Amino acid sequence: MSNIIIDPYRFGVDCSANVISCSIKPYSFDGTDDLLELADDDDFSFNAVNSGSNINTAHSASVYMKRSSVSNYDGVYGKGTTGDSTYVVEYRVFIFGNNLFLDTYDLENANYSRKSWNVSTGTGWFHLAVAFGTTSSEHSAWVNGVSLGSGSTGSGGTSGDMENTTGTFQVGNIPIDTGTLTGYTYHYEGLMTQFMLWKDHKLTQAEVDYLYSSGTALINPTIDCGNYQVSNKLKMWVKDETGVDYSGNSHNMTLTGGLTHSGSSSPC
Repeated sequence: MSNIIIDPYRFGVDCSANVISCSIKPYSFDGTDDLLELADDDDFSFNAVNSGSNINTAHSASVYMKRSSVSNYDGVYGKGTTGDSTYVVEYRVFIFGNNLFLDTYDLENANYSRKSWNVSTGTGWFHLAVAFGTTSSEHSAWVNGVSLGSGSTGSGGTSGDMENTTGTFQVGNIPIDTGTLTGYTYHYEGLMTQFMLWKDHKLTQAEVDYLYSSGTALINPTIDCGNYQVSNKLKMWVKDETGVDYSGNSHNMTLTGGLTHSGSSSPC
């Protein structure tokens, strides 16, 4: 008797069981002091690879957003500490006007690396996916499943070799230097849902296509299906309720600043 291996993907895969309800209530951020916050945890630090040219551990994130204004300084997520003399950053993602920025910081040498793209998000719902590679030149981003291309590379110094700090992990805000950015705030203003984060993995186009699903469905990332086979890399999935992490890692977040839910809109 011969051993025959059947590849299920050859005959198509029904991933409908991975779809969740579009009726979930998104978080409504006020742009002043609202955020989701998690105390320092090593699952959200991506440092200490330092093998050849690979200076950091890859990570990726996916989220649905609906900005209140395209002229805002909107923090998406980051890890560090806001302040003047206490200011530290490991990494951060933010949208300033029509520009998306991915920053990684080398605090020991006071350097940072940046990748940026021009984006047209408008004020309707859109899906954002970002992927940090092991070096800044490998960073990628997608809006509504479409790759933003190579983007622009900038730096302050020559390295974005991240370090593991005691800063908090935040969604809807990023750490900033209040001594330099006096009067600025990067608190997100708008709606947000389905925040997911993977460690030690850089999302591919096929995986982003699956997560976005043409904007017609919300996906459960804890179940592998089709081109998506990285549920074991998932570290956080916050979709509704009171900051509950549905990834299975118990990284429940604290709602800060009176953050609420809105039942007035959904992304699909």
